[in-house]
Amino acid sequence: MEGRHSARKQTNRLAGLPLWRMHESARKLLCRTLVFFCAFLPTVLTLLWVIWAQTPFSAHYQASIWQQRISHQLGLDVEVDSAVAQSPRIYQIQAMRWKHPETKQVIGTAHGVLLTVYDQGCSIELERLDLTAEELAGAMHWLHDQLLCRAATLPINSRIHIADLRLVHGQREQQFADVQLDWKTGDQQSAIVLKALPKSGEATEKVVVQIQRFHDRSEPRTQWNIQSNSNRLESSLLAAFWPQASKLGADAAYIGDIQAEVSQRNSVWRIDGRIENLSFDELTRGLPQNLAGKGSIHSFRATIRNEHLVQASGELAINGGGSMPRQWLVQAQSIFGLRLREEFQTTGSTLIHFDQFLCSYDWDLAGLALRGGMTSRMGPDNMQISGIIAADGNGPAFADAGVAPELLPRANSYQVLQWLTSLPNANPDPQAVMWQQELAISLGRHLPYPALPTNSNSSTTYQARQ
Repeated sequence: MEGRHSARKQTNRLAGLPLWRMHESARKLLCRTLVFFCAFLPTVLTLLWVIWAQTPFSAHYQASIWQQRISHQLGLDVEVDSAVAQSPRIYQIQAMRWKHPETKQVIGTAHGVLLTVYDQGCSIELERLDLTAEELAGAMHWLHDQLLCRAATLPINSRIHIADLRLVHGQREQQFADVQLDWKTGDQQSAIVLKALPKSGEATEKVVVQIQRFHDRSEPRTQWNIQSNSNRLESSLLAAFWPQASKLGADAAYIGDIQAEVSQRNSVWRIDGRIENLSFDELTRGLPQNLAGKGSIHSFRATIRNEHLVQASGELAINGGGSMPRQWLVQAQSIFGLRLREEFQTTGSTLIHFDQFLCSYDWDLAGLALRGGMTSRMGPDNMQISGIIAADGNGPAFADAGVAPELLPRANSYQVLQWLTSLPNANPDPQAVMWQQELAISLGRHLPYPALPTNSNSSTTYQARQ
């Protein structure tokens, strides 16, 4: 027992000795080990990593890795030419191309991409990004399904900054500067906020696009909020969020706000703004008779629920003249109470040309009413005419009913359909009649209810309101 006790005391004394009192060989071995693991080995590994990062093999290897990672996160086919690691978290990508996974069409091409990886996201800086407007609409729906509709158990917060963004649409392009996109996702809510400054001399505020996805188990929904902030949004760009905007014409632009809430069962769109350079030729191209001319819609307000027009109002103006089918005007006498010049009521030319056109409209469940917006002018017989809608070199062409706005005749959706889809020929062939009926049914799904014919005669109703 005494020997064990003395040995334990000797061991404790040796453990408490300082390093300089250790044996010479043990001290050298410990120092060499510390130098190898703390200085030499990290330096060698760092030099090897730097040399490997500068080789073409590393650039292609990193490009393959980032192609897979970005394709998995975005749901799009991505091609990366080369990726050079500047540090374990920072990568310089020379060129990147996005393709639609189904059509394989190129959506965008990015140049000079600097990517910084964090624990819960990444930061991407792009010198320039070129987007193709024709493929942007499909890509937006795909990104919505891939980025926003998938709830993330771990929160993700990523940011993309683009110095120069070009949206190419055929021979036209729209440029934006200082584009910033923030993407946040979680288990309850995901959001994308896009801010961009149009490259124009009048642009002072950024266009803001905010998309929020609520991961409600009972009814998940997406909210859209587009604010132009007095900037012109080209129809090609707007069609990426609202496909019907492509029917406004290539030169058309929208200024205002658009709000929407979309779920699997319901969708509600609210529009408040104005449309400039609207092409009525393009807008009425699918109708048997076309309205020709270019103009604008001011104070444009509309509510669309489940692709069904609930309410619309605004002031319609055609600049630089246009034409309208005479048959439309003859039919509009009864359903809208229009007053035509005497020469237009007789048989003659199929088109009526005008130099000025201005009217306001109001369309809801009660029907569609047209109201003249031009100042009063003297008619051919020196009689005062108020509520003028259109005029030419000979004076007023046609005007409204000349009564108070609340007494103006309103045409229900069925009457509007019959008016819009009327065939120009008096005796059309059966195939044209069948096509007219199919067109009326197709348009009727989007017009305000009721869309059924009324038993009362429109002209009688109009006379009663006088």
